[in-house]
Amino acid sequence: MLFGISVVGFLLMKLVPGDPSSFLLGPFAGPEAREALLRSLGWDQPWPVQYVKWLGLFVQGDFGTSVRYQTPVSEIFGQAVVNSAILVALSFAIAFVLGFFGGILAAVKRFSPVDRVTTTVAVVLASAPVYWLGLVLVWIFSVRLGIFPVSGIGTVGAESDVVDLLHHAALPSVTAALIPMAVIFRLTRSELAHALDQPYIQAARARGLTEASVVFRHGVRNIVAPIANVSGLQLGFIFTATLFVEVVFAWPGVGFLVFQAIAARDIPVIQTVVLFTGLLFVAISLVSDVIQGLVDPRTMASAGAGT
Repeated sequence: MLFGISVVGFLLMKLVPGDPSSFLLGPFAGPEAREALLRSLGWDQPWPVQYVKWLGLFVQGDFGTSVRYQTPVSEIFGQAVVNSAILVALSFAIAFVLGFFGGILAAVKRFSPVDRVTTTVAVVLASAPVYWLGLVLVWIFSVRLGIFPVSGIGTVGAESDVVDLLHHAALPSVTAALIPMAVIFRLTRSELAHALDQPYIQAARARGLTEASVVFRHGVRNIVAPIANVSGLQLGFIFTATLFVEVVFAWPGVGFLVFQAIAARDIPVIQTVVLFTGLLFVAISLVSDVIQGLVDPRTMASAGAGT
C-alpha cells in the first residue's frame, strides 16, 4: 500500500501543470535559466529515474531540500509534526471521551429527549465540513465573545507555556474533534443499545445486579473491541482533518506546511507529507486491528479459522 501511495503521489506532482522554477526564478526568467535550475535539481531526468532516486533517498531518511525554504525537508517537517501531534492528541482525547461516554448515556436513555437531542447533534456534526465548523467556532468564540485567540500556537512576544498553548489549541482541537466524536458517539450508542437487548443482560438484571454493573461490566465490556477499532481509524481521520484546521487557525503544523508548499510548488515537502500520511494511516490501521484482537480474542480466532 505504501508503495502504491508513493507512486501515485509522485505521479500527481509530475502531472500538475507548472514547475518550481517559476517560484524560484520568477515569471520573467528565460528558458536557459529554467533548464539549468531543473538540471541542478535532477528534475530534467526521466520520471522513472527521478522516482527511484527519490524513493531510495526517502527510505534512508533524506527527504530532499525544500524549494521554498532552501533547507532540508527533515528540519522543517520535524517541528511541524510535533505541532500537529499536539493538536491530534488533544483532538483525539476530546473526541473519544465525549463520543464514548456520550454514546453510553444515549444508549442507556434510549428514546428519551436526551437521546434524541444528542443523536440529532451527532448526525449534524458528522455531516458538516470541518473547515466550516472551524469558521463557525471562530466567529462565535473569537470574534463575538473574544474568549479564544483567532490563530497561532502562542501569544506573539510572550513566553510560551502550557497554559498559553492550551488556550490557543482549544478551538483547533475542538474543531478537529467534532466529526470523529460524532462517529464514535453513534457507533457506541448503536452497539451498546444492541448489547443491552441481549438475553445475558436480562439474566444479569434478573440476578439483582445494579444497573451500573449491568451496563459497564456486562454491556460496555462487550463493545470495547469494535469501539477500539473505529476509534483508531478516527485517529487517522483527525490527522487528516487537522490539515484543514491548521490552515483555518494558522497552526504551524503539517497541514499549514503543506498548504504553503502547494502555493510555492514545493514538491519535496508535498511528497514527504503524502507518504508520511499514508504511513500513518497504515500504522494506525494495523495497531487498531491488533488492539481489537487483544481486547476480544474471538476476532483473532475467527481470523485464524478463516485462513
